[in-house]
Amino acid sequence: MKKINIILCCFFLVTLGVFVGDGAAQPKPISESDLSNLQGKWKGERTFTTGGHRPNTDLEISNNTLPLECKLIFYDVQQRGGGAGGRGGATRTETREFKAKINDKGNLYFKGGNFEVELSLHQSDGKMKLEGDFFWGGAKGTISVKK
Repeated sequence: MKKINIILCCFFLVTLGVFVGDGAAQPKPISESDLSNLQGKWKGERTFTTGGHRPNTDLEISNNTLPLECKLIFYDVQQRGGGAGGRGGATRTETREFKAKINDKGNLYFKGGNFEVELSLHQSDGKMKLEGDFFWGGAKGTISVKK
């Protein structure tokens, strides 16, 4: 009987940890009052849907009114040549400047040409994170940046 109680207690703690952890990671719709907190430099990473991870990704937001003037910087972008599928070649830095709006889901959003980005705001313990999807010249993936 004591073993069953211990097992049930452990199961309860794990379940509680999963629900509490997920609650902290829920996105918060961005409002006008959040804009001044979004302004500044954000650092993070990007991951591609085809596989691959790049740790060096920055987002700079230079104002606190709509539309937000943003600059997304992808470091370590693989250049064509040097290996299968363009892998193994030299890397470069690419920058996209854009004016983002807040869409009806409350996310930071921009779409134009071969570039699209949608980021949701996550706040926990006074820390902020923007996470979401991007499409950039044929590459799709996710971005996560912290301030």
